[in-house]
Amino acid sequence: MGFLLSLEVLLSKPLSLIPLTNFLIPSADKTKRKDGISAVVCTRDEPWIEPCLLSIKDIADEIILMDSSKASIKDTIKKLQQKGLNIKYVRVKKNQGQTQLVRAVSLSTRKWILKWDGDFIAYTSGKNNVNKLKKLTQNCNPKKYYGVLFNLANVDIDLFHTAYPPLHREVYLFSYSNILKKPKPFLNRIIIKFLFKIRGREPPRRPFLPLPLWYNKIVLNDVMAMHMQTVKSKERLLERPHMLEWNKASQEFKKKYNCSFDTFFEHTKKSKKGEIFIEQTQKNLRLFDRNKYNYPDILKKWIKDKLHTEIKQTKDFDKKLRNFLDK
Repeated sequence: MGFLLSLEVLLSKPLSLIPLTNFLIPSADKTKRKDGISAVVCTRDEPWIEPCLLSIKDIADEIILMDSSKASIKDTIKKLQQKGLNIKYVRVKKNQGQTQLVRAVSLSTRKWILKWDGDFIAYTSGKNNVNKLKKLTQNCNPKKYYGVLFNLANVDIDLFHTAYPPLHREVYLFSYSNILKKPKPFLNRIIIKFLFKIRGREPPRRPFLPLPLWYNKIVLNDVMAMHMQTVKSKERLLERPHMLEWNKASQEFKKKYNCSFDTFFEHTKKSKKGEIFIEQTQKNLRLFDRNKYNYPDILKKWIKDKLHTEIKQTKDFDKKLRNFLDK
């Protein structure tokens, strides 16, 4: 665990006692929400959305799905609802970043929020069984606020390789608070950028909600899910280097493309930057440790049903997987 995270965890312990006084901050039980977990999922053209949602069926009392996909996934959602998943499906015109995530949290009704992505597939058996999170929430002090960190195992390009680092840890489960209904303030954005800068890393592209300091941070070493990080279509892989360039661009640069990443992406696709990025990524990959992390049961069953094959490192399997991803 890094120094900054260790410091944050240490400070959160005494500060998490503040809501118990009901003086400056109302206690968590004042939200008058139902017990349980609301999963909030923002997705766009995600090939793994079906096994993703199936893997949290037993832990999520409801799923708020914000979908900005180009192709309709209504048939998939209907099939999942028939299997017993309580999905509130919201169609949005485009990926709206943190605003979309805040809206999803606002539509939720439970005391706990699970921030999930469309390319996360949870483990549902063994020592990393994601369902243990439900028991954890039931054993927490109902008056305090919590943020639970756990690991994801990253896989890249295919199901047999991973980039560095192979694991990623973040707060994915947290108590609901009315303060989360507001986008992060300017000061928070500055602090986040500063912290990532001194770590020598780029701030995250994906939206997230920084939690107040009075949230008690619980750090789990468990690897609760597999992150299909870059196991995407070639089109999605090509977006990544252009998205990094777009995020760093000035407003003047963006106005040149009518402030639209889609326009910029279509214009620059012929530059071959995407292909170069994929080649460089593949060179730096290492073998995924299947003995240590294995594959989620849901993923193995879904691959067998969808591709009519077992997960195995062969050219035939790679071809079937790539054909599926690039459809």
